[in-house]
Amino acid sequence: MRTGDRATRRTVRDGRGGMVGLAAAVAAEAVARARRAGRPVVHARAVPVDPRVGDVWFRWLTGARALAWVFAAPGGDRAVGVGAAGRWTSAGPDALGAMASAWRTLAQDPALPRAVRLGGGWAFAPEAAPDGPWAGFPAVGFVLPALMLECRAGRWTLVAAVRARPEEAASVVAARLAAAWRPRARPGEPRRVVGARFVPPASAFTAAVRDAVAAIAAGRLAKVVLARSVELAFDGPLAAHAVWRSLAALYPDAYRFGVWYGDAAFLGATPEVLVRTEGGRVETMSLAGTAPADRPPSVLRASVKDREEHAVVRDAVVASLGTVTAGGVAVGAPRVVGGRFVQHLLTPVAGRLAAGRTIWDAAAALHPTPAVGGAPAAEAGAWIRTHEGWPRGWYAGAVGTVDLAGDGFLVVALRSALVRGAAATLFAGAGVVARSVPERELEETSWKMLPMLTALAAATAPGRGPGSTRIRATRRRWAGGSKRWWRGWWPEARTER
Repeated sequence: MRTGDRATRRTVRDGRGGMVGLAAAVAAEAVARARRAGRPVVHARAVPVDPRVGDVWFRWLTGARALAWVFAAPGGDRAVGVGAAGRWTSAGPDALGAMASAWRTLAQDPALPRAVRLGGGWAFAPEAAPDGPWAGFPAVGFVLPALMLECRAGRWTLVAAVRARPEEAASVVAARLAAAWRPRARPGEPRRVVGARFVPPASAFTAAVRDAVAAIAAGRLAKVVLARSVELAFDGPLAAHAVWRSLAALYPDAYRFGVWYGDAAFLGATPEVLVRTEGGRVETMSLAGTAPADRPPSVLRASVKDREEHAVVRDAVVASLGTVTAGGVAVGAPRVVGGRFVQHLLTPVAGRLAAGRTIWDAAAALHPTPAVGGAPAAEAGAWIRTHEGWPRGWYAGAVGTVDLAGDGFLVVALRSALVRGAAATLFAGAGVVARSVPERELEETSWKMLPMLTALAAATAPGRGPGSTRIRATRRRWAGGSKRWWRGWWPEARTER
């Protein structure tokens, strides 16, 4: 935010002043409810926000030190959560069922406005909390923020929420809530890459693809998705909120997300929706089959390998969604959708949730789709655990928000990175089918890392914006396999990717 912009500073100052009054009112109501109930309660109030200030407040809150999550969808809908009035985690064979039960308890509280949103997500394998670089992230985790600012269909809403105990003074609860507005994260500073490590290295990845093709030929698998990562070390700590803002600016047609746990943030800009619900309607998609964005869409449509890969995912998605819908499932016509770096085959799938079913049931039925796991699901999951050799964590899991009316969206966590301290780990995968060529699958993972790589460069490279000539040259060298890199940002990048 430009400190010299007086109107912007005034808008933020007015918001801070309004928060004091809102916090006092919400805290008084919460403490009164807790004393009547004789136990701690979660309480919230939703208030409309003038659209003229919504954008300014949103940018302010995405720079908060206590940022919990932030999501932005194509078309302008977005939400940011700061602080925590409640946290829910789960793990095990029915981890999503446990999360659904916690959500249902909140949704049945008539004192809570329907605009209250939980934000978070889960790991690719939510049976256990991920380890390694994912330390601190739960298997499944959602947060009810102390402050949530949302823009939905052009309407801005601020939700203030607290957890109050009967013995607490209202002033203490109010101060805790008002504090969520004030502290700011440190601004981003210029950084450069000082080290990089690909896991697995290129030779090991192509060998795994060959093994997978052999397993498919033997009838043990129909498809499996193999992923890899690159761990980038920088010369100083990264500002995760600045990286997210780069993602938001660079990829308006993607679902951009950020989820914070402790000193780490999981960020991304994914093209794939796992499930979206509104008023009982449920939507998902089959997104599989990939080509570079600079190729004609007709090339992707004509590719037998990509059509076969897409069909495996589409059939599984249709069957899974059918288990939680009533009246059948509508399958749209396939089309090619393009991004800045890659294009995909997409088939939309939709229906109406059956009585008693929720977004959580649909998510549990769909995750993981063959677009990130494979088919058959159990066999592909076992293959991934055996052959990838590194912890996916929340990569290829799901992230999103759900309100207390049951409306929300959960997206597949792709085109993503884990940012912690002075390190960023980028992830990408490729779907392997019978016609896969190992070197082409390796190349595909490089294309898919470009969105996150570009956002990191735009946020950290000194004096470089997302559209700068040198940033564009960096992308071309990465995609084209050049041994040269932008020396001022990543001086020792290796060509083995």
